Amino acid sequence: MQKRLKMVEAVMFFNEQGICREMLLPEFEAVLDGVVSLPDLADQQVRLAYLLISPRLEVRAAVFFYLDFDEDGAADPGWNLPLRQLSERAAPGIDLGAGPIRLVSRSRCPAARHQMHLWDPELQDLLALRDAAKRNQLGLLCEEEGTPAVGRSSSGLQAADGQEPASAVRNKDWSDGQRQKTAHLIKRQRLHIRNLSRYLEEAQGRLKQAAELQARTLQAEVQGLREQLNRYQALHASLEAQLQTQSESHAHTEAELAARAEQERLGREEILRLRNEHEQLAAQNIEQALEGLASLGLTFVVYHPGAGHLTIPLQDIVRYRESPIAYAAAKCSVSEEQYRLWLRHFQQPVCECELPGGRRCALPIDRIDSPQRFVAGESNCCSRHKSGSRLRSAS
Repeated sequence: MQKRLKMVEAVMFFNEQGICREMLLPEFEAVLDGVVSLPDLADQQVRLAYLLISPRLEVRAAVFFYLDFDEDGAADPGWNLPLRQLSERAAPGIDLGAGPIRLVSRSRCPAARHQMHLWDPELQDLLALRDAAKRNQLGLLCEEEGTPAVGRSSSGLQAADGQEPASAVRNKDWSDGQRQKTAHLIKRQRLHIRNLSRYLEEAQGRLKQAAELQARTLQAEVQGLREQLNRYQALHASLEAQLQTQSESHAHTEAELAARAEQERLGREEILRLRNEHEQLAAQNIEQALEGLASLGLTFVVYHPGAGHLTIPLQDIVRYRESPIAYAAAKCSVSEEQYRLWLRHFQQPVCECELPGGRRCALPIDRIDSPQRFVAGESNCCSRHKSGSRLRSAS
């Protein structure tokens, strides 16, 4: 006697194009236990369907659920959804050709605490599951739906004693069976159509709810944008008023600045005038004081190197105050520049020739005591760096 085949549990994965992966429940449990990872599903939330498939490759139950995969393609270790128990408690749903299936989804969940982990399939998703089960890519053992055998009839044979031939009886039984199968098929198709209609009504209801929700959301966004526009318009008007006030204030400030600048200019001119008057008065006072001292027989004597002690007449006091060095140079009958060069040599008699690299020779040399005898380039240079020595070396 042939062993009766049992229902098979399977899991199918969905992506944007439809079913992308199929596996038996033990394989899926290996994924949940971390034995097998799916790198192509890394860092994704995937839609899956748990199926109960009959020996005739018919979907008898379906649970539509989510499963998260981490960045390595490993299943969420905290996932724990009782798929088999949910399918056993599910209410009859759509007919996929073999009678209504037990269907569990977000909107048809027998346990509210699991609803957030489920999703609602579309009609094409259900049909895709039916077709995948029929294709049997999982290699399930299945039963073939047999048809009653039809015997050959012999037109020349008739039953004895007025009875119908055996072939006629078999033909009648086969016709009755075909009519019953046809009636059952029509009944199933009508039920399937009713289920499809109900499913479409539910889908239309969900779409209507989604559209109403989207319309309310859009209305709220439009209202928010209108309020924001009103705020921007009020802000714009306020800024324009502030700008007008600032422009008027700025014009007033510019006038104040111009008046203040004019006052400062006049003040500077007044200060300059007062300073000149003060200097003139100071010079007059000094001259008067010097004249008073001179009338008392006081003389002014200063010392400058090269010129010695100089007695400065009263009429030369102002010129001496303006430039003592120039006054001393004139007394020595040399230019101010030559006197300054000699004075530097007199104070530090070293060679001042500049060497490559910017430093000076600084070799000690003989001091020239008289500014008249000082010759730049000769008197302030050593014998090696004198102008005449350089000319002789060049020639």
